[in-house]
Amino acid sequence: MTVLPIKQPQPNVLTQTSAAVGRCFLLNPGGGAGTEGDVWITTGLGAPTNGVAGTGDGAGWITPGSLYIDATNSNLYIMTGTTTSVVWTIFEAAGTNPTFGNVTLTGLLNESYLDSLTAHAGGGQASALALTKELNRVSTVATAGDSVKLPASAPGLTILVMNHGANAMQVFGAGTDTIDDVATATGVSQMVNSVVLYTCYTAGAWYSEGLATGFYGALQTLSFTPTITAHAGGGQASAVALTSLINRVSTVATQGDSVALPAAQPGMNIMVLNRGANPMQVFGNNAAGDTINGITAATGISQGINTTAVYVCNVAGNWEVPITSLQSTTPQAVSASGAIPPHVGHTYVITKAGVAAMTLAAPTAGTDDGIEIELTSSTAFAHTLTATGLFQCGTAAVNLATFAANAGAGLTLMAYNGKWIVLASVGITFS
Repeated sequence: MTVLPIKQPQPNVLTQTSAAVGRCFLLNPGGGAGTEGDVWITTGLGAPTNGVAGTGDGAGWITPGSLYIDATNSNLYIMTGTTTSVVWTIFEAAGTNPTFGNVTLTGLLNESYLDSLTAHAGGGQASALALTKELNRVSTVATAGDSVKLPASAPGLTILVMNHGANAMQVFGAGTDTIDDVATATGVSQMVNSVVLYTCYTAGAWYSEGLATGFYGALQTLSFTPTITAHAGGGQASAVALTSLINRVSTVATQGDSVALPAAQPGMNIMVLNRGANPMQVFGNNAAGDTINGITAATGISQGINTTAVYVCNVAGNWEVPITSLQSTTPQAVSASGAIPPHVGHTYVITKAGVAAMTLAAPTAGTDDGIEIELTSSTAFAHTLTATGLFQCGTAAVNLATFAANAGAGLTLMAYNGKWIVLASVGITFS
């Protein structure tokens, strides 16, 4: 039997021998044996037994928090049950690393983890898969928006979540917890092949790092949406919201169909690709009233076919985009009368079987300076382009351009200081 070398100040340390567990020492800050504050240090040969009096080692007198040393196997146990029903929990096994809750000390820091998780099919917060460990790898996200849920927030908590599935997944807080100040029931989207750190500083609120970045081998990736359909009929109110850093609009069924940028916050960069069949209208965020290049929120800006534009925010409430990135050299058919977008350069071919009566508003001085619009007729009709008081063609005739009734008639215009300078014209009469 091993005896612990304890120097006894007699009023506070009691030594006795127990048939159940061997030599025992009572550290007694409470004052007397059996009073509140008793903590026993016991030794024995072999592992202790759990249970009530008659079966459990120390049951009936040992107190919670007491320690037991297995002198045979060099293991340390702590009593986590009650005096009447003891539970001996191994605290540190010989040759292993001590474990404290979700943390194991090995020289490195090993945190608790769960692997090969499956996000809840169908998404939503209510049935979202609950994440219960410090590190969580979600390997199956069968459909975009399938969901997981963070544990209840508490100041100081950090949770790592990896999306190793095939689709973006939705991450929610528990109960009323928010993530990045987004409404609880909305949650945030975590992209494919991303590892995100969620941290809590105040109960009820999680904040993320790495939500829109991921990996592909040694290369970093950004959040993306590959197929977006612009809102048919256009306009800002119902424009399709762009929610990723890279957004590929694959369907623009009619000229002017619309998309909307997120709320403009300094430091944001949003890439927008137009791979549709027509120019589309891009608006700032409707609720925030954001402008683009200073153009009013309700007007927006036209982005041409087969263009890639990066919208940058340096000042809250306004997006900036290079005008040249919006201009397309891909010919756009004009098959009906109507307005030509004045804030983006484009090449147009008039295909209307009959006279096309077109209009062109003023460009924005300074902002639109330098953009070019080219209009050419492929039909033998006397098309018209009305830009009242805006043409600068070397004459006093500045209101109306009339095309000769022959294919090939056309003109090239450049915006400058709120007017349209005529760079070239073939078969055009100005009046």
